[in-house]
Amino acid sequence: GPRGIAINDDGSRVFVCNYISGNVSVINTRNRKVIHTIAVERYPQNIVLAHGGKRAYVTNYGSSSVSVIDTETYAVGNVTVGRYPRGIVVSRDGKHVYVTVRQDKEWLAIIDTRTYAVSRVRGLPSPSICVDISQDDSRLYISSTNSPDGPYQDALTIISSKTFQVLDIIKTEKYPSAVTVSPDDREVYIVCLDA
Repeated sequence: GPRGIAINDDGSRVFVCNYISGNVSVINTRNRKVIHTIAVERYPQNIVLAHGGKRAYVTNYGSSSVSVIDTETYAVGNVTVGRYPRGIVVSRDGKHVYVTVRQDKEWLAIIDTRTYAVSRVRGLPSPSICVDISQDDSRLYISSTNSPDGPYQDALTIISSKTFQVLDIIKTEKYPSAVTVSPDDREVYIVCLDA
């Protein structure tokens, strides 16, 4: 069924991840019809638009990849990032894409949007689920969960986007599945699925 969703700047098109069928539907909001279906890889989970809506980035949970879609031509390229990519956010300056992964205790992947080179971050306290970024691009907010006997079973980890040092860890309710930073940067909203 449908998972992640993104809307372009003028509200004319909606992009929807179809988890089972492995594609993204593009919907015209004026007539509410699907105008294009874009094949990606296995189990597309979340999608984000960037670069003035000219690019879409899709996490493919079953393929260890992120699909990069040209939203004008619908051409697709794929970047391998690490196992089970799920959460995704693009820096406000458009230079980096941050993806939550579960790859050998490296819980965050970073894509350089100019070269598509990928690096991963070690040292986060537990497997990550979702990610958002502060309005000034300085901090990443990463929700995570762990096994019942592990430390920081359910938490929000705040790290520097420059040094990737952990700045703070805040315990949350059970399974923090979504994170959003408010437009004024003063609050972070967390959806806890099992609370």
